Amino acid sequence: MSLPAQRQHHGPIRIRPVATLFPEPLPEDYTHLSNVSFNEKIFIRHPAYDDGDNMLLVLPAQDHADGGIHYGLVITACHIISNNQEGSLTASHTGSPVQADVDDVLCAGDYYYHVPPLCTSRPL
Repeated sequence: MSLPAQRQHHGPIRIRPVATLFPEPLPEDYTHLSNVSFNEKIFIRHPAYDDGDNMLLVLPAQDHADGGIHYGLVITACHIISNNQEGSLTASHTGSPVQADVDDVLCAGDYYYHVPPLCTSRPL
């Protein structure tokens, strides 16, 4: 039985205007932030361990009303915790990489951060 394709991002992030001393009401794209019970999260996991023991990061997913976070922020945080190793996110242990631009909003849910194997040979 195959699982349905998971929606991996909401499209590009929308930047709200700079706040002033007397802020205006939130733009429509940001009214979800006034909901204090907003609990959506992004879970970044290590793909080589079981899901009970592989949590790397948990980030609040408040950049979209349906739960999402700026992809560029997530991938940068992953680079930092992996000692600046570039890698990719997948929606499953062995899935294909998430196809998102740096300014897309990644949907809330579980993701796995994969880094390429380290080179084990040393130069002579």
